[in-house]
Amino acid sequence: MRARRLCAGAPFCGGESRYPETLVTRLQEASDAGLYSVVVSSPAQLSRLPEHLPWHTATPPVRVFSSGAPLALAHAQLAERLLQAPVIEIYGSTETGGIAQRRQTRRSSWQPLPGVELSFQNGSLSLRSPFLEMPQQWWHQPDQAAPADDGFTLLGRADRLVKIGGKRVSLDHVERILTAVEAVREVRCVDLDRADSRLGAVVVLDKPSIPHQRDARQNLIQRMRENLSDHLEPIAVPRYWRFVETLPSNAQGKLDRTLINRLFADLDDPKVPRWLGEHPLDANSRLLTLEVPERLVFLEGHFDQYPLVPGVVMVQWAIHYAHDIFGHRGLFLGIERLKFTRALMPGTRFTLQLTRREDGIAFSIDSQEGRHCTGQVRLQTPKGGQHG
Repeated sequence: MRARRLCAGAPFCGGESRYPETLVTRLQEASDAGLYSVVVSSPAQLSRLPEHLPWHTATPPVRVFSSGAPLALAHAQLAERLLQAPVIEIYGSTETGGIAQRRQTRRSSWQPLPGVELSFQNGSLSLRSPFLEMPQQWWHQPDQAAPADDGFTLLGRADRLVKIGGKRVSLDHVERILTAVEAVREVRCVDLDRADSRLGAVVVLDKPSIPHQRDARQNLIQRMRENLSDHLEPIAVPRYWRFVETLPSNAQGKLDRTLINRLFADLDDPKVPRWLGEHPLDANSRLLTLEVPERLVFLEGHFDQYPLVPGVVMVQWAIHYAHDIFGHRGLFLGIERLKFTRALMPGTRFTLQLTRREDGIAFSIDSQEGRHCTGQVRLQTPKGGQHG
């Protein structure tokens, strides 16, 4: 995209707009300079545009391009409403370049880009394209597709088969069954490469259906398994479940292996909470969604009849994630304004808000029940300088 704009003599912003506030500023700068702007984004960024920012103060961009993964219709509608511009999705890959485009608010099918020739055989997609290294040869794309409206619709990957207990299991099939369950918006079934060979499932739910306590979570898992048991052998039913409001995604808008490993990291590390996603509040603040695993090692001894997360562990989690997100913040100097107001129980879903300060971090832990803990941690480098 940048190369084409350079060839066309069009200026572009070389820096990334990691936060919505930065994007608003860039649009305003282009508007003030009398320039028409084009926004190039991944679905992850477009899905998180906040309503409260002053999008209306700048001249709307001519187009908004989204690439890297399919954009949910609701997110396309939100982006078009806030940015007042058509959102064009680009479908393709590193090997093929652009294949097709769509404006999902107008129609859901994909339309091939100029010069791209398509073929559909046995449900799979093949193409010839001027963007390929060998333009005259047919390229077989690992996606299933069906012709529709002078274009095509995507039906999922053609190669998502795994062996579980010696039996072939289609991850697409598992996802389709789960997506039919009430309140389920999206599912990613994943092979975790564990010794037991069992699958994991990342399930996007409507917000009111998200489980916040242990019993609700267990009941939901049981309901999911019952829906699958009518269609799958027991070995193919996922054993490990993560319930989220949106799929965590990388800069390209994809749920990659790094994020999958992070979602299920507590299976191998009994000292960490379940990580279910995070998003920036501003340049210095981050909000993480976490869950207390029932097998958390720190629950032992606190207490046999009433297990709870020790306060020191909550503080340590805040420091750990602050180092992970903001970079190493330095040596521990002390805690100020520390206050515990509510016990944190196994199975509880909670948020950890972190704010970077000149002398360390501020944090707060909250759940659906209310606030559990808040405080400020002072940190300093070994040489005596303070981190900003």
